[in-house]
Amino acid sequence: GVVWISLLGGIFSFIAPAVSLAAEYGYSLEYRGEHSDNTTLVGIDPLTDWIDIARATLYLRDPNAQTLRTDIFLDARYEDYSKDTVDDRTLLTLNSSITWLIVPEGLSWVLEDYYGQTYRDVLLAGAPANQQDVNIVSTGPDVSLRLNPVNMLLASLRAGKYNAEQLVETDPDQDSNRYYGLVGWRYAASATTNLSLNYDTTRMGFEDATVNTDYDLRNAYFRLESRRTARSSVSLD
Repeated sequence: GVVWISLLGGIFSFIAPAVSLAAEYGYSLEYRGEHSDNTTLVGIDPLTDWIDIARATLYLRDPNAQTLRTDIFLDARYEDYSKDTVDDRTLLTLNSSITWLIVPEGLSWVLEDYYGQTYRDVLLAGAPANQQDVNIVSTGPDVSLRLNPVNMLLASLRAGKYNAEQLVETDPDQDSNRYYGLVGWRYAASATTNLSLNYDTTRMGFEDATVNTDYDLRNAYFRLESRRTARSSVSLD
């Protein structure tokens, strides 16, 4: 089996959140050391190593802006393998969205971008050699039409692009275009609880049709949303 041993011999972490009338932000800096008895996650002749890890995170949110709302999270991580059993690497994760409120509570335009890592082969172990960078960007409108104080019709459209890194020529080309649409009905059961009935569809169109097959996904579902505080909520489908 595979065993990871984490040794927190020395760790420095500093977290500084801040809130203002316009936006809120926070950041953290961290160092930690890890010892692994199988850095490449193989079953035969595993390699041991000590890993020095430096990490920094940053978030910026502006949920109450009247025209342009932003939500950005950045995570930067550097891993140094003392015995070079794995090449030293830098991992970046960016999860961001910008919402333009064209008509407040009626029409908005959303731009979303995610950059991070995924597995090259989901059936293999999560070893460093089985990870690749991906970038997913999408944009489109959100529309809401209030019928009365408690009932609202919803609609969303997105056009997106998925790009995956090809580490070697034999890696399949997973790049694709994605199109998404949603229609729904929402009922305000109380000041903090919403019930909704939704239908969405996603169209996946791959750039390389020789190794991939285009397909459609369709979902119909009921959703319960409850907001407990200004920063916490519960959603059940």
